[in-house]
Amino acid sequence: MSPEKIKKIAQLLAGQESGWQSRFAALLGISRGYAHNLLTGERPVTGPLYLKIVISIRKRAEEYRERAAELEAMAAELGEATMSDVASMPKLSKAEYDSQTDEAMAIIDEMAGLSGSKGDDE
Repeated sequence: MSPEKIKKIAQLLAGQESGWQSRFAALLGISRGYAHNLLTGERPVTGPLYLKIVISIRKRAEEYRERAAELEAMAAELGEATMSDVASMPKLSKAEYDSQTDEAMAIIDEMAGLSGSKGDDE
């Protein structure tokens, strides 16, 4: 298995965000150094590791299928609600929105002990 193929598999399994090599190594139960050596072609994929990779791919694919089904169900549910309920949702003018935002910020400031501090510096 080529290093390019291993990298593609690793990123599909562990994501492309920072730390993907460490996550890939942890997923396979190998050291970060060994994973690095696989990715650079310095070490070959052994038979047992090959099986771990295949099992991990199948397991992750099943997790993704389950997650995708949940997301599809949620999208359908929200889509139905959205189509029927959007018209009845409250609409705010800019002035009403700004007023409610100011009220919310005042409550947050009060809870954080910041109320009245603006005028203290004057």
